[in-house]
Amino acid sequence: MLDFRDIALEDKPTVEGYLKQSGFQGCEYSFVTMFIWRETYKTMIAEYGGFLVALWRIQDARSYLYPAGRGSPEELARCVEAICRHGRQSGERWSIGGITKENTLLLESLFPGRFSFTTNRDWYDYIYNTCDLIDLSGKKYHSKRNHINKFIEINGTPDYRNITEDLIPECRKAYETWLREKGGAKGSFRAEYLAVKSCFDHYSALGLTGGAIMTKDGMCSFSLGSPLNDDTFDVHIEKAVQDCPRGFTVINQQFAEHAASGYRYINREEDMGIEGLRKAKLSYHPAYLLEKYQARLKT
Repeated sequence: MLDFRDIALEDKPTVEGYLKQSGFQGCEYSFVTMFIWRETYKTMIAEYGGFLVALWRIQDARSYLYPAGRGSPEELARCVEAICRHGRQSGERWSIGGITKENTLLLESLFPGRFSFTTNRDWYDYIYNTCDLIDLSGKKYHSKRNHINKFIEINGTPDYRNITEDLIPECRKAYETWLREKGGAKGSFRAEYLAVKSCFDHYSALGLTGGAIMTKDGMCSFSLGSPLNDDTFDVHIEKAVQDCPRGFTVINQQFAEHAASGYRYINREEDMGIEGLRKAKLSYHPAYLLEKYQARLKT
């Protein structure tokens, strides 16, 4: 039986233990992700037979995260069966999400013909070579280098600062000023506001790494991230909070250099089908897109 509970800061060591065993690269497989979006998606977690299962409420449906942990195929099958029972008993629409192509094949081998699998380009994570985002070398990054040179021409050498607890109040103030100019924490900005606020409120406890670009006019942009596994660093939040030209380009490059240089890959998460965001993420030439699937019982 799956016994779900609301996720809490105290769960961090337990959750990260399971996630480290799995080594998954999707942005969902992060305690930080689970925690900072908990108010929007009502994040819950359960442990079952050596695996961790997360549960989100997405609109009027339940989404179970494909189990994280390390067990035999037979143990995984028992965990998936427990998810199926829980989903059926809920009486609501449900699915299992965050599944890689490789794991769809594993599920099919364990449950022949029982699941249908769907995917959506909007869900794919953008995975970059860290060295590409740091060096911006070659013709394909010519425009990015020009952006940074333009920033330097106007503002001088980027003033990059590691975000510590002492800098959090300034980050919070800059973000809230930017948010007021956008109309406040409502509509499409509500969920992001709750996630960013959670990052600021629990910065040290979450083990976040942050960086900010400062100009003579104050904070220009900032990024917050954390490791996903031994070779992948996840960028959770990136904001240009001041109308300074090329602020996004500069924080992207500087954060990669200062925060993620020890990792082979950087996951810059999904584009959610937003045209401008997709164009921006593609302009940095990802090494690959991480395909993710949903599984639903056929009967």
